[in-house]
Amino acid sequence: MTPPNGQRLTPVVSGPALTAAQKAQLAAAGATVIADDVVASSGSAEPSAGQLEQAEAWLGGGLTPVRLARAGRLRWLHAMGAGVDHYLFPALVEADVTVTSIRRRHSVAADHAMALLLALARGLPALVRQQQRRTWRLPPPSAMAPIAGTTVVVVGTGQVGSAVAVRAAAFGATPVGVNRTGQAADRFARVWARAELAVAVRGARWVVSCCPLTPESASMFSAEVFSSMDPAAGFINVGRGGTVDQSALIAALRDGTIATAGLDVLADEPLPASSELWDMPNVLITPHSGGVMPEVDGVQLGVDTFLESLAPFRRGEVLADAIDKARGY
Repeated sequence: MTPPNGQRLTPVVSGPALTAAQKAQLAAAGATVIADDVVASSGSAEPSAGQLEQAEAWLGGGLTPVRLARAGRLRWLHAMGAGVDHYLFPALVEADVTVTSIRRRHSVAADHAMALLLALARGLPALVRQQQRRTWRLPPPSAMAPIAGTTVVVVGTGQVGSAVAVRAAAFGATPVGVNRTGQAADRFARVWARAELAVAVRGARWVVSCCPLTPESASMFSAEVFSSMDPAAGFINVGRGGTVDQSALIAALRDGTIATAGLDVLADEPLPASSELWDMPNVLITPHSGGVMPEVDGVQLGVDTFLESLAPFRRGEVLADAIDKARGY
């Protein structure tokens, strides 16, 4: 089968199952789906050796070291999420395979970060529990926290972090950024280097993590970092759970080193029922839902963003959404 312009179709393997309409959409743009529903955890049949040998592009999850070794023509993997840490295994990092993601379309996570921040600032977790008990009681002023006039330290100054900065500034806060090198970034009053994280958060009332998980960022939110924050500080994480030393976070919340936490991502997901975090009254937990977009099908979004780069890929051009595999973002 060839597309209307007569060119050869690019063979694609898809991690998730695709609809007939999605396959037709890909074919019309120059790609043919030779296998789908191959995510390792789905229980699907293993793609055949012939399918793996043909594949030039991969959509979503399911690529494993064994499959990569058999996919000698593979040159592109498009991740169907903003974070790519769970896609990157050593052989893929070393391979001549470009990895792209949907990170440019994922600033909705900034809305989620602000929802968590606002909920903690206005004491909503306690008020929701009060509602469940059908209790009408005005909370004390000490249950509320300011936003206007505070400093919001945003760790990760990429698309999501920049969107958080815009939203924080709209509430009257001063956004300060932290990134790998300390390079200045739009929307931030100042940017610190990641190595200076404990200094950057010193005295901060709000700290929002939007950073990816890399070998360098793993457990970067340590006991030292939490102890540098204001005791009234709220910590928000919509980035990756592995960037936090979870035991240190629990201790900081339990001991009053920091005041509150809004956590959309955890080091262990799903969070075990035995975790102390579930029962902490100063913690708000959401189930890694920060990337869920209203009325947007996740698979369709992956297809749409894949198609944005398909023509440049077929022409052999550098892809706009390519990530640095060595850095992990």
